Amino acid sequence: MNHGTISAPASELLELIRGSEVLRSLVEEHADLRELLIQAADAAAKSSELSRLFEVVALAACTSDRAVEVSCNEGRAELEEIKRLNARASETLGAILREFCPGARPLGGGASSAAN
Repeated sequence: MNHGTISAPASELLELIRGSEVLRSLVEEHADLRELLIQAADAAAKSSELSRLFEVVALAACTSDRAVEVSCNEGRAELEEIKRLNARASETLGAILREFCPGARPLGGGASSAAN
């Protein structure tokens, strides 16, 4: 589904996502994820929870991008730590997306969270 007009909160969220190599790629590959994020931004704005959504998305972006960087350049111990942090951030992102879009179906053919 394509929004004719995207709200300011959704535009800001998509701009944040464009700053993340990993999340930008996911959103480009999965239009349903983009739509879900737009819906979540609109729902969060209506419930005055937009800053919480932005914090969760920013953490997921940061940890996912860092995981890619670490996997290419760092040692095994740091890779395991960033994988753990990334998994927690992804779970939190999935939870907040389910909170703001409770009727949404899992993305990716049955994945447990939107970040998978």
